Amino acid sequence: MVLGDALGVPGELWPREKVRARFGHIDTFLDGPEDNIVACYFKAGHYTDDSAQAFVILKALLKAGTVPPVKVLADDLIAWVESMNGFEINLLGPSSKASLLAHSRGEDYTKYTKLSLTNGAGMRIAPVGCLVDWNDSEKLAETVARVSIVTHGTDVAIGGAAMVAQADAPGRKPQRTRSASGTLRAPRESPPGQLRSRNASASHSPS
Repeated sequence: MVLGDALGVPGELWPREKVRARFGHIDTFLDGPEDNIVACYFKAGHYTDDSAQAFVILKALLKAGTVPPVKVLADDLIAWVESMNGFEINLLGPSSKASLLAHSRGEDYTKYTKLSLTNGAGMRIAPVGCLVDWNDSEKLAETVARVSIVTHGTDVAIGGAAMVAQADAPGRKPQRTRSASGTLRAPRESPPGQLRSRNASASHSPS
């Protein structure tokens, strides 16, 4: 996910025709073009806010062992946004920015989440597909909704995120999982309401 995110930086938000006209076929990491209002902040090999927010969600889920309260997820995301000066630059999508600003000001964030039709929930949801039992679609959907509502509360946004997580989950369906020590172990059932990592080795930034 992170490698693909970093490869896609140069053409962020641009239509396919414009990307082809400018770059042809992208097969290596490139700096973001100065005339791209989002990619201009990124150098070759840097991943975008998509992967960065996924890491925030992953860390929050692992730390809590379940889905943390909305305020905890919001605070974690806000801390990352502020570390990137993300409320001042063109880093976040409109729904995420509006709802996280409301969270930060103690305002009613649901007036934004109930109208959010953008893809911010889907772009950061991959960790849920990695942590929730791949064939428990009901638990997967519930977890996606609980993670997403911090910024996105519509059926369109949550449904899209659920499809991304469900698509990702079978790809993380090992017969065995690797423990933190590197030894292989058979999968175990998670206690009710808890999440567990299916692979203890985490992806790192390509930068």
